[in-house]
Amino acid sequence: MATTIDQQPTINRATSVNGPIIFRLSATSTAGPKFRYVCRVKDGAGVEIVTLKAPPNAADEAVFDISLILRDYVKAALLNRLQTSAPVYTGAAANFPYTGYNPAAFFKVDLGSSEAADAASAPVTTYDHTDQKVNALIFPGDSGDEDWLGSIYNKGVAVADYRPSTGGAGWLSDIPTSSYSGILGGTSIEQYCTARDYRVCNFMYAANSTSGRDLGNEATVLKLSYYNTNTAANVNESYTLATELTVASTAITADRQMIAMAISGPKNWKTFGGLGIGAAISAGYVNTYEMRLEDGGGAAKSYTLVTHIVDVDCYNGNPMSLGWQNQAGGWDFFNFTQKRVKSTKSKRESFYKDAGTWQSSTTFKPWSDVEGGATTYIAENQRSIQLNTGWITDAESNLLESLFVSEAVFLLNPDNPDYATNVKLTNMSYTQKLNKNDGLFKYTITIEYGKTRKNR
Repeated sequence: MATTIDQQPTINRATSVNGPIIFRLSATSTAGPKFRYVCRVKDGAGVEIVTLKAPPNAADEAVFDISLILRDYVKAALLNRLQTSAPVYTGAAANFPYTGYNPAAFFKVDLGSSEAADAASAPVTTYDHTDQKVNALIFPGDSGDEDWLGSIYNKGVAVADYRPSTGGAGWLSDIPTSSYSGILGGTSIEQYCTARDYRVCNFMYAANSTSGRDLGNEATVLKLSYYNTNTAANVNESYTLATELTVASTAITADRQMIAMAISGPKNWKTFGGLGIGAAISAGYVNTYEMRLEDGGGAAKSYTLVTHIVDVDCYNGNPMSLGWQNQAGGWDFFNFTQKRVKSTKSKRESFYKDAGTWQSSTTFKPWSDVEGGATTYIAENQRSIQLNTGWITDAESNLLESLFVSEAVFLLNPDNPDYATNVKLTNMSYTQKLNKNDGLFKYTITIEYGKTRKNR
């Protein structure tokens, strides 16, 4: 019997795998022998993942929720590099910063029914609808949950608009919007870094002409602007994504659609040779720089990402930096600037050996000082660090909400950008400054290293 799709994800929208991803089917008749509705889920290349069958419900329809299936394929990536020889990387498995998992993926779904000719015959499946598209991202919140959208993002931007588009956020970040108005203007998000910090920014890049996806590809240029105190002039630089930054649509495969750009931190720009801003930052001529995605005509296709370079001497020693996978599937970062306390908790397991020199050819000594007795067979050390923010603004506090719910958190090593270690948050407390109506907060958190030191 012919089937009709009564409900499905919007083709040109991003969909969270943590909310229901629903396909609802109806049929002209469900009375045939062994009738079942059928939903076949495939990856972006068209390879079958699983086939689901469901009998008609009380309304003679079927409701398939494929979100649990897609979660096994759309997972937090591992942050393993913050810079390398080139500033831009696609989501290919061998490229930074994706190791094994993809925070964004494209899927196809076939829908139809199966029915037997009679009670004794095997059912035959007919797909009336093939290659229905699902653009899935790791958004930890439900894409249909208005409270989640308002409280976490605080931006008034729908999940679907976290892509380079007119009025869209563009950058996959949880940084709240600000009132900052610089060279580029428009809606801005701000981050604070020292000159030694590497940073990564992310955005979706889907080209429907080559991959069959329908998210669109409105951004073609990265616009970089800054004020050079040496020349007392505003500097504007534009880099074409497809050529100068090598972000070609053909490089974005059918099952990956997120770009990681190791290009948003001051140390990244200092590392990459041949770029004017790198020399200016190294010489101390740049305090703030701005980036946004644009089309070929200069129209904004993202918020303006503003980076303020803070003198490390303004902090209480060298800050410790955490990077985490945010609720948009990209990476955000924060420097904990105040006093930190390191500690180690030891766990030991032991057993008792019989006393005596059993393995010696000399006179047996039942009470040897070194043989037998309590023997440690495992020693495990769990390292932790208590971090403090100092007084931060309400906007920075909102950003940390994203850290507290993240499933992937890493401690960064500024002296070795090829090294980051996974950690977990164990304790968090905060103090609010109430003597003034200035909305200041101070957070103290404790992190534990994801791996223990063991001696066996």
